[in-house]
Amino acid sequence: MSLMRDFLKRMCEALTLLGRLGIVHADLKPDNILVEFDEELSKLTSLKIIDFGSAFMLKQDGRVLKD
Repeated sequence: MSLMRDFLKRMCEALTLLGRLGIVHADLKPDNILVEFDEELSKLTSLKIIDFGSAFMLKQDGRVLKD
């Protein structure tokens, strides 16, 4: 259970950071989440969200930031 808790904690931290920066990933799915796992320690060593090709920025009022 602690592995799931660690995964969820890291995902929440990453999504919180993106939210604070006004970034919407727009294509978040398992294929776009890279997880490194240390088998000897039985714990996650890193979690990365990738493929920001569909991402966009939001203004403070929630509207899409246009170029």
